[in-house]
Amino acid sequence: MIQYLKHLNYSRGFIVMSESILILGANSAIAEATARCFCKDQASFVLVARNKQQLGLNKEDLLVRGAKKVDTYTCDFSDFDSIHDLHKTLSVHFPFDHNLIAFGQLSDEKKCAQQAHAIIENYNINLISPILLLRPIVEDLLAAPRDAHLPGAQIAVISSVAGDRGRASNLYYGSAKAGLSAFLSGLRAKLHGSGIHVLTIKPGFVDTPMTAHLPKNFLFASPTYVGEQIYVAMKKRRHILYTPSLWKWIMLAIKILPEKIFLKIRV
Repeated sequence: MIQYLKHLNYSRGFIVMSESILILGANSAIAEATARCFCKDQASFVLVARNKQQLGLNKEDLLVRGAKKVDTYTCDFSDFDSIHDLHKTLSVHFPFDHNLIAFGQLSDEKKCAQQAHAIIENYNINLISPILLLRPIVEDLLAAPRDAHLPGAQIAVISSVAGDRGRASNLYYGSAKAGLSAFLSGLRAKLHGSGIHVLTIKPGFVDTPMTAHLPKNFLFASPTYVGEQIYVAMKKRRHILYTPSLWKWIMLAIKILPEKIFLKIRV
């Protein structure tokens, strides 16, 4: 119970929970949009990303929007030593009510096909780094005493619809996200009954700097829309979120296609 007392504040005579949120990859457009939604709850944030200057701008933005407190830290998520040091740095803040992993990198498929280091970089940033970050988060959450009258903590990770079925057009990126989604599914099962909730977020095309080079069509969603959807899914403690929801049915159709037909489509 003690770890929750520091999050209590008073509003109109009532005790209100001020949630704490860790966002890894906080400078991503989707992460920024999600964080803004939590400002209405007067949440406290710990933001982690590579670009210190952008982190400062995000901090000021959240404070203006109603955040109770914002701390920022830098980390290179492609550097495993930096990830190890980050956990020690953040130990004074643990545990968090919400833990959002929002970083990723759309791999260069041609480069991956030609260069071994590009393959390693793809799997490191899209699969291995999130898993390395989740391990100590889970350990800290399991070690923290939980109050039966309060909801358990939450882990939310942005994967991708690209991981639902291996496709020729995104062989390396899609397979990394497939591994991440599978890991989260197993983690959800492992933590079932512990009070710790796991949400797998599967966006489709989102109009962000990561997809700036791609031609846009009606399937692209705005980061603001996706961030709002993630906020609602976290509040409702859903297990899997396809966003926009149309992608749930698109990927269902793709997944049920017989292999002989799927191979001919070459999507």
